[in-house]
Amino acid sequence: MSKFIGMNQEREWLESKGFKIFKNSIAREENNCNWGAQRLDPNGTPCECNEKNGISVNVMPFHYFIGDVDYHSFKVEITGQADGIWHSFKSYGINFETLKDDIDSIQAALVTAWNAIPREQT
Repeated sequence: MSKFIGMNQEREWLESKGFKIFKNSIAREENNCNWGAQRLDPNGTPCECNEKNGISVNVMPFHYFIGDVDYHSFKVEITGQADGIWHSFKSYGINFETLKDDIDSIQAALVTAWNAIPREQT
């Protein structure tokens, strides 16, 4: 039995796109998914709090029952520290079809926003 719960097809698709799956220990109890996905974008300026060559892109699934509606969506997010300030850029409320069609352009837009933060020259 997998340690990951929920949206199996979507999780497998993300893995096929180079994302590594991790257990989301802070997922809300109402969320029927307990995992997230992460991959490194080498085009992103590294976060100053780690030694990676790029910036991490996270995809978080959401699966809720709202009344009689079976609701599925995703959030794509970059969070990092630049010049001692934490920043977070995200796109959310994304359905799976849109995620499949647009993950690369969503990621590129978030990386562009992250890279646009002015940084002190070191």
